[in-house]
Amino acid sequence: SHFILGLGLSLAPTGAYLAVTVQFHLLPIPFSLAVLAWVSGFDIIYALQDVEFDRQQKLFSVPAWLGEKSALRFSSVLHFLTTAFLVWDGVYARFGIWYWAGAASLSQLANEGTKTPNECKFAVPVSEVDLKEIIEVIPCTESAKKNIEGVAEWKE
Repeated sequence: SHFILGLGLSLAPTGAYLAVTVQFHLLPIPFSLAVLAWVSGFDIIYALQDVEFDRQQKLFSVPAWLGEKSALRFSSVLHFLTTAFLVWDGVYARFGIWYWAGAASLSQLANEGTKTPNECKFAVPVSEVDLKEIIEVIPCTESAKKNIEGVAEWKE
């Protein structure tokens, strides 16, 4: 079921590309593979909270099948593959500085905070940077948390 969910969502990048360009190209395929691995990996983590129920009901979730520790390792492999597919597409498509800077800047925010807290705003207090498009949650360092706490909360 983890992979069925991933497969369903993985059709979006390729479907969107076909809808916009009306032609097939290899460019969206690694993005679709990245979404497949990313969603499946996170659904495995999400299923950890139901592992006992899954076993009792004889459901075939990865955590019930492999055990919790092995399921987390399997999820990590899927997330590594997600990163590999995103790098592959970035190199294949010769994406420019904005593609690579976007990924790097989110990682830097989690590690260092913002250099100009008076010039930016967050919608909610931040304790970790959720990289939904990059497949991981990076815990903020203590110095980054202190720095980010100086950022005003954005309200419309």
